[in-house]
Amino acid sequence: MMAGSRATLGLFLIGCCSLSSALPPSSAPAMAPSLGSEIPTVRIQSRVPLPTLPVLQDSYTLNIGVARIVGPGDNTSADDPYVEFTGRVYNNQLVSGLVRVKQGNVMRATVCNRLPSAANTINSSFEYGYKAFPLSSGQSYKDPNVAAHHFHGHYGNPGTNNVPCDPLPPAGVSCYRGDNIFADIMPGRCNEYQYDISRVTAPGTFWMHPHHQGSTSLMMQSCSVPVVLDENPEGGFDYLATPSCERFRSIFMPDNEVIMHMQTFMMAVEPNNTDLPDPSPGPTDDGYIAVAEKSVPQDPFCCSGPNKDNLGAGNWTGVNGDNSTGDDWAASVSQEPFYVSGDNSQFTVINGVYQPIIQMTAGQVYRWRMVQASTMKWMDLSLNGSGCHWGIYSRDGNFLRSFPRMTDHIVMSAANRVDVLVVCEPGTYQLGTGQGPLGHDPHCESSHCELLNQTTLATLEVSAQGGSTVNTSAPFGEPECEPRFPTYLNDLRNTPASVDKVTSITFKGLLNFTNSQQLAGPDSGNCLINSLINNEGQPMQEVLGEVTELFVDNIDQHPYHHHVQPYQIVALGNDSDEMNAWWRVGDYVDTLLLPSSGLKNATVRWVPGPGEITGVGYALLHCHISPHSDEGCIMKTQLLEQKYSNPYPGGLSNGAAAGITIAVLIMFFAAVVAPIAWCKHVKRRRRSAERAAQEESRARLVTPEQDSEKV
Repeated sequence: MMAGSRATLGLFLIGCCSLSSALPPSSAPAMAPSLGSEIPTVRIQSRVPLPTLPVLQDSYTLNIGVARIVGPGDNTSADDPYVEFTGRVYNNQLVSGLVRVKQGNVMRATVCNRLPSAANTINSSFEYGYKAFPLSSGQSYKDPNVAAHHFHGHYGNPGTNNVPCDPLPPAGVSCYRGDNIFADIMPGRCNEYQYDISRVTAPGTFWMHPHHQGSTSLMMQSCSVPVVLDENPEGGFDYLATPSCERFRSIFMPDNEVIMHMQTFMMAVEPNNTDLPDPSPGPTDDGYIAVAEKSVPQDPFCCSGPNKDNLGAGNWTGVNGDNSTGDDWAASVSQEPFYVSGDNSQFTVINGVYQPIIQMTAGQVYRWRMVQASTMKWMDLSLNGSGCHWGIYSRDGNFLRSFPRMTDHIVMSAANRVDVLVVCEPGTYQLGTGQGPLGHDPHCESSHCELLNQTTLATLEVSAQGGSTVNTSAPFGEPECEPRFPTYLNDLRNTPASVDKVTSITFKGLLNFTNSQQLAGPDSGNCLINSLINNEGQPMQEVLGEVTELFVDNIDQHPYHHHVQPYQIVALGNDSDEMNAWWRVGDYVDTLLLPSSGLKNATVRWVPGPGEITGVGYALLHCHISPHSDEGCIMKTQLLEQKYSNPYPGGLSNGAAAGITIAVLIMFFAAVVAPIAWCKHVKRRRRSAERAAQEESRARLVTPEQDSEKV
């Protein structure tokens, strides 16, 4: 596309979903043992020291399997929540490890689907396959045992351009060089993923999770791992190489690091005689992960068992009075029950532990690296008392333009990551959500956009022994750090809309996330992008080297996530210090939500590429309320070296500049254009030859002066 050309994109979002596989699934078996009659049990511990996660790096395997998840209470009182259900997990654990990789290194992940391949291996009453639970419009939950894989926040290749892995995988194994979320992983199969981490990628916090359209919500609630990208002193881009940042090097040491991977179980059951999560009946986008109970009837691990006890008081004795759920009580792969008790059966765990204990030393500065790995809802994190201080330095894996950004509470939507400096005076503190200055957003009329409330997410025990005094006026010292940035994180706030520069704004559009009551479907409405569900027919084009701008609307309720590359916030309705807990103009982000802020829109910009890092190919943008994504609130994107005109103006993209793909163009040219052009060429040559023969014959009969055709 030539610099200065412009197009307009309209994107209106009213729900969320994922796309079908664009590439064939791998054919190599995962070599998983038969599940047999028993499956592992994962018991959620409570009030123990925060676990240090084992490190996975270089080359590792994530096995998606089933586990009987139980706890954290003992089902004897309502004081602690209690769940008992069969969920999907990596490597038989809620958080199987911490993935670490350095700038400029190559990481190889093998992801295996060890779920059963047919319902008759579990329970013959369920029909396995692609049959979806019907919605009267849009997409739906489906394929409960089909997986895909996503490296959330990865800046690099989308992995859809058929670049081979190096080295090649074993025969029969599919390997994708990049973040290919379209490559399904069928039961009994494995996919490999090669991630070529750029040396300029910002050191930060990321995560990985399943990402198949229709089953993301079901899997992701209990199946995810954090990822940390570390500085590489041997050739990595040094973000702290400025005079103002030198003093932070001693703080950014591994000994000061606390990894906090937060997963939320949303399984509250209302006494509505339906045994379905509220609201009922599912599967609405707000169903407290209704897919984990009864909204996917072909889910082989769901959902027989007892009537639910919402009160959770006293001992639950089960249907036979012996703490059983009847015929399927054994920890087997026959309909494992879904059971909850306790009024607070919606709860969050950190590193797999309910209300863990974080031990700290007074006056020492720590780096908390937090991942909000929930399927939906948002958090307003705060610490009780006044003895602790927070300074944000990175969001969604990207350094702020200057840090630390002081705040007494932090807003995190589902999928957000926040890296924050923490220092405390001696004492005991509670980290909670919903206890800070913010409350429920009055514009939210559905459970997906509600604030998560939990008085204690973790307990901080800060010891005075060996500690020091906190400078309350400047807890992290002075001056602030102003990092240096590589090209892909250039400040675009003042980029001129010039027509003669490659860095001019050449792509503008509107991305509207909202719930619509105008379409048939569940009472909560459907989440759409510009009034469309599952828009993959005409991808949004991202031209390498060109500045893309979007006006994003209704992000007070729908978090906007963009795959492959972060984007910069260049305009907000309010950019004062009171927005420190959310976002500020200038921040780079990959998932943006502005709940209870009085704001509902923002303008964002980014420059796709460069090609040697991102390549070209297909990716996604979508609402990161994962039930919305499963239902269809998604749009395919395409990284291109040049732009193609839209052959269907006003079509699927509402006038967007979303042209046909390179592959379609090549196929169309080969199948239609080239043969027609060749035929025309042959005909022209034949006519020319015939014309020449006629001219020669006429010349023999008449002189030029007598030729009426030339007079």
